[in-house]
Amino acid sequence: MYTIYLVEDEVSLNQLICSYMRQEGWNVISFTDGGEAKTAIA
Repeated sequence: MYTIYLVEDEVSLNQLICSYMRQEGWNVISFTDGGEAKTAIA
């Protein structure tokens, strides 16, 4: 299974997108800060 890393700084939009993607069966790891994402992915 693929993992999607989502970076969206607006918390409510981040949660909404994650919710929809997870309903479709995707594994989603979300971040609200680009620096956090960069650190986690690297």
